[in-house]
Amino acid sequence: MFNKSFLLYWYSLSLAGLLLFSPPVYANIAGTVFRDFNANGAFDTGASFNEVGMAGVNVKAFDAAGVEKASATSGADGTYTLNIADSADYRVEFSWTQSWLKEGSAGGTSVQFVKGDASNVNAAVSNPVQYCQANPQVGITRMVPDNQTAKPSILSFAYDSSGDDRSAMTALAHGSDKLGTTWGLNSSIKI
Repeated sequence: MFNKSFLLYWYSLSLAGLLLFSPPVYANIAGTVFRDFNANGAFDTGASFNEVGMAGVNVKAFDAAGVEKASATSGADGTYTLNIADSADYRVEFSWTQSWLKEGSAGGTSVQFVKGDASNVNAAVSNPVQYCQANPQVGITRMVPDNQTAKPSILSFAYDSSGDDRSAMTALAHGSDKLGTTWGLNSSIKI
């Protein structure tokens, strides 16, 4: 029969071999790159509002020494996974080729610092010229006959105005201002 020390020796040797030749356990970094339509930094999806993932964004992870440890490209739904071998500190960088897209104004930016086992490392991107949370003024031109020079020829009003509220309009120019040619929409609004 085997003695106790012989069995302990082989058990220790087997355990060491198992640890040496086992594949590494990854502590993945994962998340989603998305179009942040309402600029709140959160990936919003629902029945009435649906933000979409952004495909083709390059994502890279760098260790504390600045060495690139992993890279991935976001898929059609905007998701990505970086295979990292430990849960150390990493700098995650997002980059894209569309110059009209900018990093989001809130939430995940194009450079983030995370642990190697982080999930929901999301990045928001948007096109600032497409969206406005404010209520800007809109201007329209109006044809004014020569004999009615006191009437407004350029009017402005709030973007979210509705109905026929003439008191909400501001006259920016009148027929007597001799503006010359203006390119825009002619309106039949009577003030």
